[in-house]
Amino acid sequence: MNRIKHLHRLEHDGLGFWVDPLVPYWFVPASGFDRLLQQARTTGDLSVGGEELHRLERDLGRFDRTPHPGRARLLERPELRELWFHLTDTCNLSCGHCLFSASPARRSSLDPVLLDRCLDEAVSLGCRLFYFTGGEPFVYLRFTRILARVQNLAPDTHAVVLTNGLLLAENLAGLAGLDPARLHLQLSLDGLAETHDRLRGRGSFSRMADNLAAVRAAGLGATAAVAVNRANVDQLPQICQLAMEMGFSAIHLMLHFARGKGRDQEPVPADDMVGPILAAWRLCRDRGVMIDNLEGLRAQLFTLPGTRHDLSNMGWESMAVGPDGRVYPSPALVRMEELDCGPAADGLDRVLRRSPVLEKIRNCSLVDDPGWRQRPLELLTGGGDPDHSWVAAGVFVGHDPYRELYEHLMVALAV
Repeated sequence: MNRIKHLHRLEHDGLGFWVDPLVPYWFVPASGFDRLLQQARTTGDLSVGGEELHRLERDLGRFDRTPHPGRARLLERPELRELWFHLTDTCNLSCGHCLFSASPARRSSLDPVLLDRCLDEAVSLGCRLFYFTGGEPFVYLRFTRILARVQNLAPDTHAVVLTNGLLLAENLAGLAGLDPARLHLQLSLDGLAETHDRLRGRGSFSRMADNLAAVRAAGLGATAAVAVNRANVDQLPQICQLAMEMGFSAIHLMLHFARGKGRDQEPVPADDMVGPILAAWRLCRDRGVMIDNLEGLRAQLFTLPGTRHDLSNMGWESMAVGPDGRVYPSPALVRMEELDCGPAADGLDRVLRRSPVLEKIRNCSLVDDPGWRQRPLELLTGGGDPDHSWVAAGVFVGHDPYRELYEHLMVALAV
């Protein structure tokens, strides 16, 4: 019984989830076999399960349990695949949970000439996915022309815009000429109408809804981004129901960073999020609408046995350019001086390959956390997000406040 003894059992709604953490390999047995496994692991006697347990022991023996050495020893050179632009700190709103404290009073914006240079270089490096955020991207000078330029750089470029949605209708003429299949609008929906307005300002919900209706009438789609916090976590199923009624095609859950105006707001505990998130997911699933975070977890879960996930693509395939023209590891870490990777004007490829900050990130691995082996799902979840860990504790590994949430959700999605 060399392999069965290495299995860990977790549970959701009375159903057992068994995993060999080092492979990783997992399965959900029928209730009768689940009981036999528990008995065999306690007694060390495979005979209690007859041939089934012996067959499982042989199957488990096919997998390599060599300890994970860390991703830096397995990956080769970084390749830019997605690039974020934090275009401006200016915003037409002043939301109470904004991690950048954006507002109408903030005036810092990215130099348009530098933006053009970055776009050209990124495409030459093979990057095809461009994200635009802020502040509010649509207050940036001639923003719809920038989106058109992105689409004209190559036939397979995509632009993703994170927006509060209040300026879409007045920009419809510019948006109408874009390829809708390569334009992805993500609008903030932070609660039912009253909660949304409390977080984003009176009247912001109705204005967003009117703008959404206008872009949908023009043949453009949109997804909803929900910033999960204590004010709206219990509303998540109703928020998702509302999003579907409004015509959003998918939903993204944004987990709180304690930065900017939201620095004094504590993350919602995992136990308080699991139930509402799963209820929202079931509701959306039954209507054929994705919550993309959960689909990402499902993709990590339902992959080939032995696939090891280690942190994120930050610093390997993704980085961000701030309104100050500096490069940062991720959009959530823009304007953190200690994580300044260098000026974008020096060249994106040069910064990506030579920045000591990005090199440090690439050398990080979930195995750097001394307690990683005590978390049986670590190579499935990837050990959390480095940017969440950094904001929470000033280190890239081991302190993502949402690690337990990912673990609970993965087991629930499996069973």
